[in-house]
Amino acid sequence: MLKYLFEAHFKDGSVIQQTQGDVSATDPTKSAFYDVLQRQDDLKAFGLFSDESPNTYAVSLETGVFEINGIPFAVQDPSRPVPEDVQKRIVYFRRVTRHFTGDLTECAVDMLFHIGFQCTDASGKNHQYTIAVE
Repeated sequence: MLKYLFEAHFKDGSVIQQTQGDVSATDPTKSAFYDVLQRQDDLKAFGLFSDESPNTYAVSLETGVFEINGIPFAVQDPSRPVPEDVQKRIVYFRRVTRHFTGDLTECAVDMLFHIGFQCTDASGKNHQYTIAVE
């Protein structure tokens, strides 16, 4: 069971919400994130929400600004802001760590949810900005 589910907001006002089943609405062999990637050029904002936690985490693909519970912050050096006119591409993945006892019985699972964006500057250099949520 996923602690956090994503919600993707698009420029036309439509929203894709991940469910616990995590299945694409257009291709049942793929995850819900596949649907987001199919519309990446129109993606406005991407966030994580949970029924277990009061906190929400989001990133604007228009401005590059992150938010926790609606409070904005930046992860990049503020003296070198990401230009708004560059194409920002969504970054989302889960890092799963499984812990085992000496007899190889799984005893715990830790999951980090990473969200953010990457972009290419005028010189062709790729930059990636993400946050990780436990």
